[in-house]
Amino acid sequence: MSNQSEKVDFARLAACSVLKDVLYSGAFSNESAAKHLSNPELEARDRAFASAMIYGTLSRLPLIDAWLEKLSARPFEKLDPWMQSVLRLGVWQVKFSYAVPEHTAVDESVKLIRHLSGERATSYVNAILRSLIRETPHIPSKKMQAYELGLTTELYGLFRHWYGDETAKQIALAALESPTTQTVRMDLRRASEIEAWLATEEAQGLEAQAASWPEAAFNINLAGKSLDELAGYKAGLFTAQSSSAMLSGSLLPPELLEKEDVRVIDLCSAPGGKIGHLAERLSPKARLIACDVSVSRLELVREFMESRNHKNVEYYVLDASKPLPFADDFDLVLCDVPCSGLGLLARRPEIRLRVSYESIERLKILQAAILQEASSLVAPGAWLYYTTCTINPDENSGQIRTFLDSKKGQAFDLENLRLELPAALMQTYDTSAERNELGGDVSLLAHRDGSDGFYLCRLRKSLRE
Repeated sequence: MSNQSEKVDFARLAACSVLKDVLYSGAFSNESAAKHLSNPELEARDRAFASAMIYGTLSRLPLIDAWLEKLSARPFEKLDPWMQSVLRLGVWQVKFSYAVPEHTAVDESVKLIRHLSGERATSYVNAILRSLIRETPHIPSKKMQAYELGLTTELYGLFRHWYGDETAKQIALAALESPTTQTVRMDLRRASEIEAWLATEEAQGLEAQAASWPEAAFNINLAGKSLDELAGYKAGLFTAQSSSAMLSGSLLPPELLEKEDVRVIDLCSAPGGKIGHLAERLSPKARLIACDVSVSRLELVREFMESRNHKNVEYYVLDASKPLPFADDFDLVLCDVPCSGLGLLARRPEIRLRVSYESIERLKILQAAILQEASSLVAPGAWLYYTTCTINPDENSGQIRTFLDSKKGQAFDLENLRLELPAALMQTYDTSAERNELGGDVSLLAHRDGSDGFYLCRLRKSLRE
């Protein structure tokens, strides 16, 4: 049991708890971190350090685990989950943290495992970390090419296949850099209130400033603070959302913005950012429908929308890949489909550990089914949006090519969104990287465009019945 006379470091304990949640319970790092870093024992500086440990360890896990497999006298995968988590955090501190001395990393790891697993576990942690300090285990060069970039060998191979060696390295290196700021979407309907908030001490402490694109995007420096404790957030002035994800709500046809009784459905709406953006931009008389396959995640959407006082929303739990229970058609159908999430590696580093060729192939089947079902809901002359947060061309332009060649797809035309991109984005955007001949869809890359990797396509249905 824990030594009550020895105080454990709460930042390391929180980081270890998040790591265990992510790696053994399938949690998302951002959601688990939000839960564990809300501990009142943690000051802002502690939260920032814990975040660095969490995201740094997960980003470097392929290499960290390779070292630990060499160092551990017992099969590493058979060690207790707490032991594995403490060792992984310890290795990151020894090898990748500029702020933690080696002896401190060892001592604090020993304290942590004593607190979590008892005295008997301490000697093993101590021995492994001190062995690592004395000599770094050799890893074959072919594997090290991937591990040094924070990737599994399989994922590095996929990146190289999709983008070539140089761009694959640039993508991977960018994903090792945790974002230093949080991007938020301002509710531009409340311009005077936003202007007043920007003059407050809170906004100045957050170093709030407009992002390069789009218009509603601002960057804030949380510096260990929690977003939901901010007065501006509680007042509904802004919502967490990346610049990339804002594009689907920013690039709307004028006809939708001008129509009062516009009908909109978001088939995969959790966590609610995109339909929330649409609610801000469209008429208050718009009919909005939010759907999701998960009861609990749809409830999060409902809570979010109600917190922003959006009352013109209906909620349906459904599987969008199956026949849909709507008799009416819609002016805008949004398919933000489940995807591999490879555009989010910097903010959700655990994704690199969960994606494989097989998992992508399963997702492609689901994406194609959702796209086919969604197309049946689009009114003549109306729009279908297809978006993902991945950089895999097969899940993006590949799906659109296949859909347009299908029977239902022949009723749709691809609109050229590249002509509508913000001017600041066009300074970095490179259509040659698309590697497709569609000529209108948009693929963003984090290292090039300064936001999450993202894909957006807008299709319009013919007026012919």
